[in-house]
Amino acid sequence: RHYYSGVTVEQPGGGSDTAPKVALVWPWSNHYLTGNRLYVQLNTSDNSGMINATKVYLSTPTETNLLIDEAGPADSAGYVVDVSGWVDQALISQTLVLTAETFDGGGQRAVSPEVVIGLDRVDPTGLLTTTTTTTGSTIIKDSLVVSLTLTTEDATAGATDLALGDQDWVWEETDFTREEVGGQPVGEFVSDGAAWDVQALQATVVDDPEGSWQSSDISLETQQPYRAYVRLKVSSAELADEVVRLEMIDQEDDELIGLRRLRGTDFRADDLYQEFPIDFDTSTGVSGAIALRVTFLDTADVSLDRLLVLAYPTALTTSPSYSTANFRMKVIDGAGNVSGDLLVKPGYEIYLPVAIK
Repeated sequence: RHYYSGVTVEQPGGGSDTAPKVALVWPWSNHYLTGNRLYVQLNTSDNSGMINATKVYLSTPTETNLLIDEAGPADSAGYVVDVSGWVDQALISQTLVLTAETFDGGGQRAVSPEVVIGLDRVDPTGLLTTTTTTTGSTIIKDSLVVSLTLTTEDATAGATDLALGDQDWVWEETDFTREEVGGQPVGEFVSDGAAWDVQALQATVVDDPEGSWQSSDISLETQQPYRAYVRLKVSSAELADEVVRLEMIDQEDDELIGLRRLRGTDFRADDLYQEFPIDFDTSTGVSGAIALRVTFLDTADVSLDRLLVLAYPTALTTSPSYSTANFRMKVIDGAGNVSGDLLVKPGYEIYLPVAIK
């Protein structure tokens, strides 16, 4: 839930002697794009009821490009711009600036506030080492006290955060129950060589009705903020429409405690798996077991590989530690991109105490 103070409801701007109004609604300023399609949404208005032209520009330090040229008011559905040929740019450089302009029936012009964006489509990487063993993302075998060193790489936004969690906080596609709509289960389990366990839960526009999948119980003893990562792919990364909705729910009363809506443009490419975060907090009155609900919106084919839960990210450190000897971690960059799993598995019998520090 989000609450805003000081909000007023205004009549549309403009008129015969007043300029129209225009504003970019999406993307938000000072945020990163992490896909190859830019979804642009804007509002235009004038009291005369007539908007003759709407344009959106992308400016860099060396040039200005016309991205959208509409002969009339802005399309309420928004626009999709192919940015696959753009070079990744750090947000701090402020080299990618979006502006919109519109003209009313009297030829008066209005220009929107600038929207500064960054572009980063490369996941960060991390490497764990001990005093004697370089582990990458595999198994650590060392002394009874294992000292870890983490090194990271990220060329654009920079690695900024680290998320850690128990290794068994993983729910595969087979841990999800399919909703039945009109007697038909939504989706089916299919072989998928790109899935971590070579199997996925898939719903298609051709064969399946809109409906949801719900995970088995997620029981987390410590009441605190968490971040889940859901590994998904869709058949079209060019759709401005929502393609899938992620909801973390308290199963006691079906109350929503986390939400993520994904458009096709949030995905980098067709049929390419990505991990998307959804944040939630169990310290705010959650009554018991929670679950993830994944809703297929019947706008594109959707495949689910797995759900992974970690404690909420903290600032990056080169010496990570966790409450148990066996754990999983991920590196996160300033754009929100996430690394692959880094697993810590000391190679000792369970009765031997192993300290990770």
